[in-house]
Amino acid sequence: MRRVNLVAGAVLVGAVVLVALVSLVWTPFDPIRVDPSARLLPPGAWPHLLGTDGFGIDILSRIMSAARICLLVGVIAVGIAAVIGVPLGILAGVAGGWLSEVVMRASDVLYAFPALLLAILLAAAAGASTWTAMTAIGSPPSRRSRGWPGPGRCR
Repeated sequence: MRRVNLVAGAVLVGAVVLVALVSLVWTPFDPIRVDPSARLLPPGAWPHLLGTDGFGIDILSRIMSAARICLLVGVIAVGIAAVIGVPLGILAGVAGGWLSEVVMRASDVLYAFPALLLAILLAAAAGASTWTAMTAIGSPPSRRSRGWPGPGRCR
């Protein structure tokens, strides 16, 4: 069963990466161009293979361009967590003693702090943007994302 999950996950990630790479050089339509004459076309309506939304924007083009953003958010969020957490974990593991306790207590405080509240505070302070979202995903721990305390914990 584990092998099936591995293959399924690899195929899905590979498909997203492939779509993102293709969208760098080609999308069927401009993913932000509004075409009121093509509003709410159903899937399969030529030339909009997946149809259009309420503004007449091509759905396939939007999915293709969103794949790039999805990968960027994931890579940057994991990078933020690793850049902060790995050095703290190494420092706490090598030094030990009171420094290890300080790192542990800091990570415990972040584990206890609601991740959604921290993300809202960050968005209010820095403004709503993709970079703010990536920082909010990479910084605090949550059920889905361990943030920097995951690699920073030494016990």
